[in-house]
Amino acid sequence: MLQSIRTAFVDHISEVTWMDEETRTKAIDKADAIIQKIGYPDILDDAGKLDQYYENVRVRKTERNLSSIQLWQLVVLTSQVYIQSTSGIKTKTK
Repeated sequence: MLQSIRTAFVDHISEVTWMDEETRTKAIDKADAIIQKIGYPDILDDAGKLDQYYENVRVRKTERNLSSIQLWQLVVLTSQVYIQSTSGIKTKTK
């Protein structure tokens, strides 16, 4: 799918009339240089690691249905931790 998107983009860039050749060449080179990193972290294949990762998440039986805000906060926090662990980029957390 990603290759199809890239091909469509390059085809489009090749046909636009407002772009000069130098810029067109750079745009196509840039599109060709994109590295596909689609997937999921290895931790999702290991139930023990997942349990450890989410050990501080508490959901009471009386509160099984997290509110949208609580769920979104969990997603953001999880994303920040994942970004920090895989990229070395530090994100701010409260």
